[in-house]
Amino acid sequence: MKIPVWAKPILLFFTVIFSVLLVTSFFFIYTAATTQQKETVARPMDTSTEIAVEPLSSPEASAETAQVLGKTQYSLSASKLYLLINAHRENFNLPKLQPNAQLEASAQLKLSDMIEKEYFRHEDPDQQSTWHFIQVAGYQYQKAGENLAFNIGSEWDIFQAWLKSETHNKQMLDSVYTDIGLAIDCDSVEDPNYKCIVVAHFGKK
Repeated sequence: MKIPVWAKPILLFFTVIFSVLLVTSFFFIYTAATTQQKETVARPMDTSTEIAVEPLSSPEASAETAQVLGKTQYSLSASKLYLLINAHRENFNLPKLQPNAQLEASAQLKLSDMIEKEYFRHEDPDQQSTWHFIQVAGYQYQKAGENLAFNIGSEWDIFQAWLKSETHNKQMLDSVYTDIGLAIDCDSVEDPNYKCIVVAHFGKK
């Protein structure tokens, strides 16, 4: 059937809109981010030479928000993710990271803040950084870092996302870090395609 000349611009418009929606949906299925802090904590012998690393997610993706209060079929284990990260470090003859209660608390604070304020990035809408949560949790660090993962549904896929990213992988293999804390949420975003959010805090006192 021959398409009328007047209908061609309309067909082209809807084709472009559909393509943009498809690309946007794919991005949120698989994403992760990381950052590090350049800051010296006010305590004797503390030193830090960290450089700030920009999030891997685009500004457009970071600006996206999500509704809260939902349920998904996913359930992730922090223990499995700890094991994957430490096995990766052992392959490079690096010491294992020890789960730290203060870093787990800071990761949970950051996770809860992202869900409550509906954002996914290293600074909240008021430009308050991750390092605030680490300090509030009482972890006095010489060096600290953060990895984030959004909308990924298994421990292996999260690990693989971080492994394939140069900045995320650098965090996992940083020889200075001695401690780690993880926080995971798979229930608080109302979206049929939603999986899980993960916050990983790395540190050295």
